[in-house]
Amino acid sequence: MLEQNKKIFFFIIILIIIFILFGFLFYTNNKKNSIKTKKIDNQKIDDQKVDNQLVSEKIIKFKEKRPGSIVANVIFKDDCNDMVGEIKEDCLNEAIRNEANIANNFRMCLGVTDYDIRNKCIFEMAKFTTKKNCERIADHKLAEVCIGDIGINNRDESYCNVFLEEPHEYEECVDRIKAFSVGDSGDINDCIGIKTLEYVNLCMMRSLGNGTTCNDLKNKNLMDECISSVIFRQATSSEDCYKMPDEIYKEVCLLKDPEGERVDTDGDGFTDVKELWFNTDPFNIDTDGDGFTDYEEVINIHSNPTEKDTDYDGLSDYDEIQKGTSIQRPDTDGDGILDGEDDDPLNKFQDNDEDRLSNEEEKKWGTDPNKKDTDGDGVNDRDEVSNGTNPLGEGWAHDTDNDGLIDIDEIFYLTDRLNQDTDGDGVNDRDEINNGTNPLGEGDMDFDDDGLSDKEELKYKSNPTLKDTNADGINDSEAIKRGLSIISNDTDGDGLNNDFEIQKIKTDPLNPDTDGDGYSDGEEAKNGYNPNGAGKLNI
Repeated sequence: MLEQNKKIFFFIIILIIIFILFGFLFYTNNKKNSIKTKKIDNQKIDDQKVDNQLVSEKIIKFKEKRPGSIVANVIFKDDCNDMVGEIKEDCLNEAIRNEANIANNFRMCLGVTDYDIRNKCIFEMAKFTTKKNCERIADHKLAEVCIGDIGINNRDESYCNVFLEEPHEYEECVDRIKAFSVGDSGDINDCIGIKTLEYVNLCMMRSLGNGTTCNDLKNKNLMDECISSVIFRQATSSEDCYKMPDEIYKEVCLLKDPEGERVDTDGDGFTDVKELWFNTDPFNIDTDGDGFTDYEEVINIHSNPTEKDTDYDGLSDYDEIQKGTSIQRPDTDGDGILDGEDDDPLNKFQDNDEDRLSNEEEKKWGTDPNKKDTDGDGVNDRDEVSNGTNPLGEGWAHDTDNDGLIDIDEIFYLTDRLNQDTDGDGVNDRDEINNGTNPLGEGDMDFDDDGLSDKEELKYKSNPTLKDTNADGINDSEAIKRGLSIISNDTDGDGLNNDFEIQKIKTDPLNPDTDGDGYSDGEEAKNGYNPNGAGKLNI
């Protein structure tokens, strides 16, 4: 009995040991799998980080892209597929901006959800469209630059009126357009009135391309500059430099780096050659002595480097920066008193977001004084207030007149955001857009000239852009008069085209069995029989 108990005891011990071994093996195997899974997960995270980083680098490169330039490494929507969160949204917005650039398609920019990226996209595309499209840019600075560019394209100085409250910007805009206009006409003496930055030189160079010469200039100083500029571009020796009548050009020429003209004598950030072009002093870091270097004025604060007081308000540019007033606008707070004469040039009329609504006005309307476009619908707050739309609307989806077109699209189509039927022809603006007709037509307009007004076409469900909607050979209005369908080209369903029945075999397009013999016109015609009586078909 004792011997039997010992055997049972040892058997139990062996079972326990086996159980422990199996448990240990199971634990170690699970741990290995867990570590492997964790490594795979970490690898996925690392791969995601790498993908995000690669696309982020692409985005950064694209953001640095200047309008009109070509960048090989650009963003497309497929690049964003494996991304998540804000980085994906940023990627998609840049992809839309890129695709809009490639397609020169302004409307694609409306799909961008990010405020700044959308503004940049519209700014780039607006060059291919109109002043109206420029006005859709919620950032007024970008909008004004855009309008200025349109002014150049149209050679129309009236476009510069958008800068009337900013004397330097206005003068620069007018001079820029003059430079291009004079260059077109070829009369170099018209360049004499141009003063700002590089535009007088641009004007002269464009005029010279039209057959005039520097000697045709009636202004001696400008003639010397012109002659010196021409010689400067061709100079290969000091002897050439000494031929220049303008002393500053001559001195810069003698100092010129033969490998690239990169000499910056005064160390202001502009090369001497660039300063000649800008009409600043290449030997003086601060040409106008206002406390800012020439480079800072042109590049950073966009003031006039040859005028201490860019906006002529009685405060130097340096003092304006110190006080927080505008360098460009002589009356920063809009109270009718020049900043230089105003005891408090930053009173209640201050405009933090520069949307042309004062902080006080923003308070009245309930808009955000620090956001140009409070409701994010792509339309500047001040423009919404001026046009009678709601600056606190529903963003992109807001439709003031409930015509089915959101306000920002109404701006694009030039329709009235407060009127469902802008042209008063009885057809809703959205229906006209969807049907391809003109929402700005005159009364009961007939877009396709088929004898049916667009309003009537909507009623009959025909195509207002096609004279013959069903392509049966019969004008839509004629089809209506005959009682024929203008949607189907086989009104009676006999398998024969309406026009074929009328013109060729003289059957009734409203009766599938014209001769009443029990066979449809289509069956008879198909088998060579006359569907309009006895005998064979003869056509």
